[in-house]
Amino acid sequence: MIVKISGQEVLIKKNTKSIENAVEERSTAKFIVIDYDGIEYRKGQNVEIYDEGKLVFSGVIEKPVRKKDSADNIYYHTITCVDWHYLADKRIVRGGYANKTAGAIVRDIIENYLSEEGISEGFIYNGPIVAQAQFNYISAAKAIDSLAEKAGVWWRIGPDKKLYFVKRSTYEAPFAIKQTDCIKGSISVDDGNTQYRNKQYVIGGVGVTDPITENKKGDGEARSWTVGFPIAKVPTIKLNGTPVTVGIKGLEENKQYYWSKGDSVIYQDDNEPVLAETDILQIVYQGQYPMVAIVRNTLEIDEYKAIEGGSGIIEAVDTIPKSSDSETAFSTAQQKLDKYGVRSHKVKFRITKTGLEVGQLITVNFPDYNIVGEQMLIEAIEITEDDGIVFYTVTAVAGPTMNTWAKFFASLVANNVDLIIRENISENEVVVLLEEFYKTWLETEIPNIFRVVRPHVGLKPGFKPMFDPKDRVNYVAWFNGDTELGRKRIIKQTGIDTDEIVSTALLGTNDANETITHIGWVGGIHASDETDTGILVDKQPYQHTKTYLEALQIVKTDTKGW
Repeated sequence: MIVKISGQEVLIKKNTKSIENAVEERSTAKFIVIDYDGIEYRKGQNVEIYDEGKLVFSGVIEKPVRKKDSADNIYYHTITCVDWHYLADKRIVRGGYANKTAGAIVRDIIENYLSEEGISEGFIYNGPIVAQAQFNYISAAKAIDSLAEKAGVWWRIGPDKKLYFVKRSTYEAPFAIKQTDCIKGSISVDDGNTQYRNKQYVIGGVGVTDPITENKKGDGEARSWTVGFPIAKVPTIKLNGTPVTVGIKGLEENKQYYWSKGDSVIYQDDNEPVLAETDILQIVYQGQYPMVAIVRNTLEIDEYKAIEGGSGIIEAVDTIPKSSDSETAFSTAQQKLDKYGVRSHKVKFRITKTGLEVGQLITVNFPDYNIVGEQMLIEAIEITEDDGIVFYTVTAVAGPTMNTWAKFFASLVANNVDLIIRENISENEVVVLLEEFYKTWLETEIPNIFRVVRPHVGLKPGFKPMFDPKDRVNYVAWFNGDTELGRKRIIKQTGIDTDEIVSTALLGTNDANETITHIGWVGGIHASDETDTGILVDKQPYQHTKTYLEALQIVKTDTKGW
């Protein structure tokens, strides 16, 4: 095998090269460099390893350790490397997706986060529809991990820096394996599945009640009322039989009453009159309650009962502390049972023949072990070199006893429809995307928010718009092309009398749920809640399709540049 660091071939100490690949894990490489010049290798340098001209590993140095042999004045560098998954580990994803395929979400993550790191699309399987996906500031790798697990697929970034998101049954091995192909004495068979279960509990699910009606009387003082359950969905509220406007507390404004998901309190807006004793506030809502999801495989239970007696039940418990609804809890429980509720065995063997890769389905013929024509999934390969000969130590796992891997994986994908994914966020939270914008104003720019209103003889109205400090920036607007789609008032502003103004606006879950191409800022005394009013003082590109699963916190810093 040939090793290159930063494009330069290096001299490797004999029998120290090794590569470890595994399904759903990061590939690693390790070797010792012989160095006569005292070179300093650094974390992050690119590494490539070739076997017979084929690139079998590509990534970066994770840990370089050097040691000098004073006897012969040679440096020995023990180099540990990680593959290109490192790039997905270091980038943060945040946002919400609604009613998109798992593959479409992966493509969006590549385009918006990973393409900057040089990662491009390999084969991306669309997979099932994801009804909701919320990623609250987690690594791109964790986001794709979650999508892959829920969709019943696997993913990897290859040595070519292409990201593959594929069905587990996509790749067949180029050849079947026979006992005679293996190094003598290298075959071992491990029977059993240490994570096997046939009954699965998931704790942390939240059920939703049928609609509940509660009436609250005014007392001349109260501005908030507590209902019997944490509220799951937007309530309907009437005051003395007349519907009132309802908004999300902290995210919406100019409503008469407010609520929050997971909160059992209804709040009245401070501008509304306090309810008198004769007033009746009717609240119709659906509440949340804690529940436990249980799924079982009765066929497997019966078979174990026949083998070992007793109940035949083998149970496991998982928790989802930030779970959403009961459908998510049951879906999670079923996915765990599908993944771990199968009896299996592993085989391990060593060969010199090239062509096998992790994730391939291989047919195994080991008659001495009663394994004949059995389809197995290659889950790990270790590549080593001994006296110039490259060896491949392969671990393959046999799957469900009643079916093939291909059919089993197909059934997993078929069952996973309308998935709900939440990572680092609970159901009653919203992904808030912080978007920062900056502008340094030149004196020659027109209009110019740093031109203040000063009386001047001969100055004609409308010539070079000037701004009262309080009207420099009043609104944030969102656009598609040249069309203003809507706007929201600035909710916080600092420095209006200085040379640096910081303006903050919040687009809530019900705002701007459409394709946005630009964000603009509007000021002037004639600016109002109506679109196309006031003076558009700045407009900047911003490409995003917003959904109801996220809010945008928009912070703009305007600096006087003269």
